[in-house]
Amino acid sequence: MRELLRPMLKDWLDANLPGIVEREVRAEVERISRQGGA
Repeated sequence: MRELLRPMLKDWLDANLPGIVEREVRAEVERISRQGGA
């Protein structure tokens, strides 16, 4: 079962991970900038 899922998971991550990371980074930068830096 794991061997079947691995390529599907890799494809899903390749397609979705950049957007997820970008969204999280943007939210974190926004949070930090609201605190006034540091």
